[in-house]
Parts: sequence; structure tokens; C-alpha cells
Amino acid sequence: MPWDASLEDLLNHVPSHKLEKLLDVHGVLPSFVDYSGCTVVTPLVNRLLVLRAMGVNVSSEAAIDQLLAQVQDQALQRWTSPVLVATADTMLTLHFNYSSSENDTAEFHWRIELDAGGSLTGEFSPCRFEASDVRETGSNIFTTRVIPLTTVPAGYHDLYLQTDSRVQQALVIAAPERCHEPEWLRAGKRLWGISVQLYTLRSSGNWGMGNFADLYELIRHSAAAGADFVLLNPLHALHFDTPGHVSPYSPSDRRFLNPLYIAPELEVDFTDSVDVASLINRAEFRRLVRSLEEKSQVDYSEVMALKYRVFDLMFRHFQESCCGPGSSREIAFHAYMDEQGENLTAFAACQAELPLPGVSAGTDIRFHCYLQWLAERQLSDARQLALAEEMQVGIIRDLAVGSYSRGCEVTTNPGLFCLEARIGAPPDDFNPMGQNWGLPPLRPDILESSRFRHFITVLRKNMSSCSALRIDHVMSLMRLWWCPEDEVSGGKHVSGAYVRYPADILFAILRVESQRTHCLVVGEDLGVVPPEIRHYLEDSGLFSNSIFYFEKYDGVYFRKPEHYPQRTLAFIANHDVPTLKAWWNLKDLVLRQQMSLLPEGVSLEEAEAYREHEKRMLLQWLDELALLPDEWQDRNSCRSFDTILGSAIFRACGATNAQLVSVQLDDLAGLESPVNIPGTDKEYPNWRRKLPVTLEELFAGKDTRQMLAAVKETRDRGHEAEAQPG
Repeated sequence: MPWDASLEDLLNHVPSHKLEKLLDVHGVLPSFVDYSGCTVVTPLVNRLLVLRAMGVNVSSEAAIDQLLAQVQDQALQRWTSPVLVATADTMLTLHFNYSSSENDTAEFHWRIELDAGGSLTGEFSPCRFEASDVRETGSNIFTTRVIPLTTVPAGYHDLYLQTDSRVQQALVIAAPERCHEPEWLRAGKRLWGISVQLYTLRSSGNWGMGNFADLYELIRHSAAAGADFVLLNPLHALHFDTPGHVSPYSPSDRRFLNPLYIAPELEVDFTDSVDVASLINRAEFRRLVRSLEEKSQVDYSEVMALKYRVFDLMFRHFQESCCGPGSSREIAFHAYMDEQGENLTAFAACQAELPLPGVSAGTDIRFHCYLQWLAERQLSDARQLALAEEMQVGIIRDLAVGSYSRGCEVTTNPGLFCLEARIGAPPDDFNPMGQNWGLPPLRPDILESSRFRHFITVLRKNMSSCSALRIDHVMSLMRLWWCPEDEVSGGKHVSGAYVRYPADILFAILRVESQRTHCLVVGEDLGVVPPEIRHYLEDSGLFSNSIFYFEKYDGVYFRKPEHYPQRTLAFIANHDVPTLKAWWNLKDLVLRQQMSLLPEGVSLEEAEAYREHEKRMLLQWLDELALLPDEWQDRNSCRSFDTILGSAIFRACGATNAQLVSVQLDDLAGLESPVNIPGTDKEYPNWRRKLPVTLEELFAGKDTRQMLAAVKETRDRGHEAEAQPG
């Protein structure tokens, strides 16, 4: 949003307390606590730019006075808040705002329409309850009275308040006290699993990109090794209108799946189609498949072109063979479409607008619904397979914080997202210019006026096919950093401000959906984290996140295993940090230096010297735990990383108090190249790098077996200790 004279006039001629009140009404926060624990005051000009991005255009003190008066009047005219949060199966109490101008003896009738059907009714006289919080406005005196109504079950219910002259409605969100807590969690078990970027999996027959068939194989191998979960990258539908726009954390739509993960050979429309058989048996097709599978990076454009040619023929076979009256597959498909409703239809219509050369069904809405149907069935089968393999957790999915500005989620929900701003993060030591993630933020006001339907849908869709859901940047349920778009330069402001979101409401919805779908919730709470978010996580029963590299006392000494919080999903490493081998061998620092990503004023030599210090601290940590291998007793931090050291780190991380520990396949494969470098776009081919070997080769390897045995050993040792009497 460009700077202009009207904003300068506001700063120069409007009292600051009125500007602050206006900003507070719209949730633009004045300050935040940074990564080092210091309070940072956000410049007023930055906050006003965010306000302008919201569409709040005020040019004078009189305009601000009028707007604030309207806000106050609207609030006083309501008997109660438009959204009420209650604890399920306990007494719903109404904070009732009452005006002295209203009849003291008036009887108010109330009715609660329950979302599962049925209703509850009653009546009350406000004058019978003690008044509190007295406010005078003009000739009126407003008081608040706490009025008990009734107990309500968990869910989203409509409350109607009525007198002879008017009716008001409110949404009641009755939430369980905590999110779903499976038996293994309540029993205090310590489990481990494997994290993977699904597209990186390599196999003969996956056409150059990991798919759901590869996921099935990973589940079997992982379960056989003793793992209790597989944690996936976001599987959301991507938008391919811009070459290279392939980040799973910048999707087109978080409510739907990426069809490229479909394994065609698992479907009857593939195996029974004569046209499909004719295509895949051509020498040209087989050469292209072999070429894509041999590449070290996923070639999304070529994989998409290849798969959609086959999808096109599969859909034709489905229409010709399964669309007769009474066809079981046609009935199942229509049932799926009916269940998904308008959201699926709108998404499919959006997809049908994308150019798909050579795909005759590309403009057919039913074609894109068909692909979602296949994808959801295959992912559901993966969940069932994990449970059949006796994994105690199973599939853990990942929910991105937002969606691409030109993607289907944003364009099919006009007005819900602020297109004049982007989500990001404030400047810090590692990103002195701040971060702009290119994703438009949800508008808190529209979210509330639409009764949070979109947020509920996103949660419900992502929880439906997994046993646990990791919410990326869980702080977004409380606040988000908004970066206004700079229309003058065509670039992006790294400056911005935090905007408040209704945390009480959003966490209540999270608890409702978690319990309804029996889905554990993990909140990714890394980075600049407001202290209050920890309380929300703990009170709602969420797991937090940790990464081994950052778990230190005062940023120096590695944390003792017994000091890890119990309700934690602890990553040894993940997609945003270097692999263990790259970290130890300093390869990540060389890459960051080449891309000018080292902290401002820090040379490569200084960064390497500090890393050598960290490595010595790591060896000391292992020694204190009596886990330093004999081969490393000399504590020579200049030696190259090897499986022996990796196994020791795995063993130590397995010993942590965290109930969930995650090992990533990249570390098992001994990779040094990252799958993603935060803060880069065109500088590095993010989200493309594949594993160097197939899953069968990886799990059969001596190094993999040794490292998995190490983490399993200390996880199992914890179970044995729990089983001891006394």
C-alpha cells in the first residue's frame, strides 16, 4: 500500500490516542516480543499502512470519530457478543448487555437450535440479575448481567434472543476442554516415526514423483522398523499457472489434494482401459517415464503433462463404463460430490479454467471432481494401512498457514482474504529484512461475520484422512504479521505489523473438530512466538514442536533429554533446517553465504567458527549422556560426519522426554543438499530435490538400519522403564 499525503495528515493532525483506538478496534497490534525476548514497538506508520491494506480509509479526525462512534453504537445495540464460546456439557452463561432505556420488567425468550437437531428454550428477566460493568453513554446507562441459560453439547449452535419488539442471533461454540487425546498419549508412551516430503520418494513406476503407492510402501517399511507414524508434507492442491510455483506451503487450495500424488496403476480405470494400455505401452511414453524417474529433481511440468494425459483417458473410461444406472462406482462418486457440496464444485470450476494442453476433459468440472475423489480414496487407504500395520499414531498431515493469492481457495472466497497484504514475519537476526511469504491473510472481521465456516472446513478436510494434524505456524490462530503490498515499487514491504485474531474462538473450533474427527493436533510454534500461545497450546491439549538444533539452554548448551516437554513432536531435523550431515560438514553455511543469507555483518569464517563451537558442544552433550561413541572419544569436531555419529545423535534424541520423535528420510539417506532454503525463491530449486535411492534400497541399507535401531533402542528403553513396577 503506497504512502500518501492523507496518511501523513493523520500522523500530523490526529491525536495519537484516537489513532491507537482505531488501530485497536481493527486488531493492529502496537508491539510484540521478538525472538530474543525483547519488546519491539511497531512504528505507527507501519501500522497505519496495514490499516489501509484492510480497506479502512480515514482521512480526518472527524472521520475517525464517526467510525469509532459507529463501532461503539453497534456494540451497545447488541445484547450479547455475536459469537459465544462455552465449555461443552456445562452451563452456558450469557454476558447480557442491558440498557436503562429498556423495560426493566421485560421478559426475554431464548432458543438454542442445536447443530445435531433439536432445540432448547427458556426465558429470563434481566432485572432479576445483579448488574456490573456500568457504562454511561449520553442519556443511557448500560450494564452487564451474567445470566445462566442451560448446558449445551459440543458443537456450533444458534442462540436466538427475543422480546416483543426485536430478535438477535448469536453463534454458540460449545467446545470440549481439550483436543482429542488418544490412549497412547494418556498412557504416557514415547513413540517415534518418520517424516518425508512425499514427492521426493523415488521408485520404479512412480513417473518421476513420489505418490500414494510410494506412501503405502513407506508405511510398510516404517512399521516393520518399529515406527508408529509417518509425517507428511502438506498435500494440498497446487497452482501451476506460474512456472516454479511448487511449494507445498504455498498451495492453491488447502481444502483439496494435489492430484499428482494419485497412483494411477491402483485404479480400475487405469488397469481396465484399452486406451490407457495403448498409451503406456508406447516406446515414447516409456522413454519419458524412465527419463523423469532418473532425474535428481522433480520436473513438475513434465510429470503433470504426463499424468494428466493418463487421467484424461481414465476419466473417459469411467464415464463410458461406470455411468450406467445403478453403477456402484457412479453412485459412490455422486455421493462424494454431494457430500463435498459447493466447495468442491467451485474448486473444480477454478481448476477447469487452467490451461491443460492435450487434455480433452480439462474444462469438465466433473473431471476435476473425479481426480479429487481418487486422491481422497487413496489417502484414506494410506491411513487404514497405517492402522492395519499397527502404527499407534499413523498418518500425520501438515496444514499450511495460507494459500496462493491467485489460487482456488482465495479466488473462490471473494472478500475473505485481504489481497492488499501478505503474510510474513518481522525482521530478526537471520532475516534482517523480514519475511514476506506471498500469501494473503484471512480477514478476521469477515471470518467472524461468516461464522468461521471456512476455518471449520479447512480443519475438517485436513483432519478427515489422518490421525494427527500438524498446524504450520500455529501462532496464526492468535496473530499474523501482515506486510502491505507496495504498489509504487511493485515490490514488497518487509515492514508490517501484527494483526490480532480471535484466539479463544479459533482454539475452541480446533477442539471441536479435533474431538469430532478423533485427530491429535500438533501446533508448530517455532520462530517469533508470543508467550500467550504456549498457554493456549497447553490448555487445549496440543503438542508443541521442537527441532534438535535449537533446543539449548541460553542458546549454548544442548538441552538434556529429560528436560524436553512431554507433549512435544521433536524433530531431529526438518525441511526448514539443514540435514545432520550438512550441518556438521558446514555445507549449509557455504550455501547461505553464496546466496547472501548469512546474518548481516557476519562473515562465512565467523559463521563457521561458531558452528565449530556448536559441534564441540554437541560432542560434550553426547559424552555427558554416556552416548559418545568410542570412535569419537577424541572429540575431533573437524572430522567428517559419519553414520556412527549420526546414530549417537539419533540415540540421544530418542531418549528425550518428548512423546513423539521424528526422523527424516533425508538424514537416513545421508543427504547434504537441502530440500528447501527458507528465504529463497529463484536462488535455489526448493521443493524439488528427490531422494537418491528407492525406499527398498534405503531401508535395506546398513546405515539406515543402524540409525533406526539407535532411535528405537532409546525409545523402547523408555517403554521398558514405564512398565517397571513401582
